[in-house]
Amino acid sequence: MPGNSGYNPPTMPLLIVILGLGAMLGKLVADSGAAQRITSSLVGLFGIGRVQWALMLTAFIVGVPLFYDVGFVIMMPIVFAVVASTKVPLLHVGLPTLAALSVTHGYLPPHPAPTAIAATFHADIGKTLVYGIIIAIPAIILAGPVLLKGLKKIDARPMEEFTGAATVAAYALPEGNGMRRALGWAGNPPIAMLLSLLRAIYTLGVARGRTMTDIMASLTHSISSLTSDRVA
Repeated sequence: MPGNSGYNPPTMPLLIVILGLGAMLGKLVADSGAAQRITSSLVGLFGIGRVQWALMLTAFIVGVPLFYDVGFVIMMPIVFAVVASTKVPLLHVGLPTLAALSVTHGYLPPHPAPTAIAATFHADIGKTLVYGIIIAIPAIILAGPVLLKGLKKIDARPMEEFTGAATVAAYALPEGNGMRRALGWAGNPPIAMLLSLLRAIYTLGVARGRTMTDIMASLTHSISSLTSDRVA
């Protein structure tokens, strides 16, 4: 139906679930050293002087298929790992990363607002995506590296606790297709984060010889860090 974006923004309870699962996933990534390995690869490919462009490009790729909240909790552990290992200022890599996530969420389908606008005006989703990318690239550069030049004096640091396919199916498969329904279910933000966390528990925990007691301690610490920060 025209005007139906096919996406319902998460309610507050679901948003809390997403943030909680994301915090646990981020803690596992940090504890396992996976974020540091990603960081080393990015620095080796782009160099420390251009690492902000590496993270901005990564955030752009992540931000196209994933909603902002999911992309945020996936990218932030990597940003904090870059800051911890390269000693570059947090804003130097954090602002371009957030700019890429924000612009993709606001400019490009299948995100709610641009998809709803395209449906309202009966615009072609494919063309909307192409034109959106053309506008998004300079917008990300202006909101990231260019804006950053005026914010160099701000000394922002990450908290210590953080230093340590559905979209394609929606257009490629017909309505009512079993695979499309399955991918749509798996691509729902809370489900996607839960599946990612379960896989991380095994690949970044059990498979690396960590005990479940140790893994659960890490997960508990990640949630307690969130709640204590909210209370403060």
